[in-house]
Order: sequence, then C-alpha cells, then structure tokens
Amino acid sequence: MKPLIVALGNRLRGDDAAGPLTLDALARLSPAGIELREGVADALELVDALAGRSRVIVVDACRIPRQPVGALFAIADAARCPERLAALGRPCSSHAFELAEVVELARTLGCLPARLDVWGIVGAEFGLGKPPSPAVVEAASRLAGQLAEGLAGGDPQSRSA
Repeated sequence: MKPLIVALGNRLRGDDAAGPLTLDALARLSPAGIELREGVADALELVDALAGRSRVIVVDACRIPRQPVGALFAIADAARCPERLAALGRPCSSHAFELAEVVELARTLGCLPARLDVWGIVGAEFGLGKPPSPAVVEAASRLAGQLAEGLAGGDPQSRSA
C-alpha cells in the first residue's frame, strides 16, 4: 500500500492552511507512489485513514513557544512517543481533536499504522479569513520537497527538522 500523507487544517484560517499548502506543493512535484488526503474533519475519520496502513505522515499547523513562524517540527514514529505529541497541546487548527488523543484511540482500536510520522509547521495567525503568512507558505513548499525526496529515497524523515 502507498504511503499516505494527511493534511490537517483549514485553508480559510491563516496559518492553519499549512497542511493543505504542503499537499498543494507535493501535488506540483508529482511524486510517484504517494497518496494525498485533505479534509479530515474529525478524530474517527483520521483513525479510519490510519487503519491498515504501513506508513502515514500527518502535516498540520502548530504553535510551539519561542519558535519562529514557519519553523518545522518533526515527530518521527509518533505512535512510540506520545509525550511528544502531547507537548503540542490543544490544537490551534480548525479540527477539534488532539493528535495525541487520536493516536491513543487508534492504538486502542488496533488501527495504528506501522509507522506514523507527524510534521508541524509553526504558525501564528489563525483568524478566519486571514491569509497564511509568507513564512508558512515557504515552509510548506520546503517540507513538500523534503517529503518527496525522502519518500523517493525510502525515508520521509531523512531530513527531520
């Protein structure tokens, strides 16, 4: 089965568009053998997307204190380090779930993929109708290149932030 890249976020909420912008950039690169998915709206839909997969990469906007807008934050093999997911705190995104909670639910239901990697792009402005910041747009493009290159080489975490 192809690796799946899931973009969380809302294109209409400023920097929350980080995930979808990353998928846009990946689509322009046209990497072979990768499935892209946007529009996951709730925890159960994300658990369903994880089920039966060998590899899933989730991309979302995040807030990390003292980190500049556009900084990349990577959690390799996130299912094995839930404390790092929990450190992301409450979602700043339009989705109403925490990734740490979804991972634990997927674990309980036996739906975890063999490998789950999470990439966050640090954002600051999440207001409705706001455009994404230039730093987030640039970071999404940079991350897309890293993911495409890493997946082509067999390791999407080969260039962790």
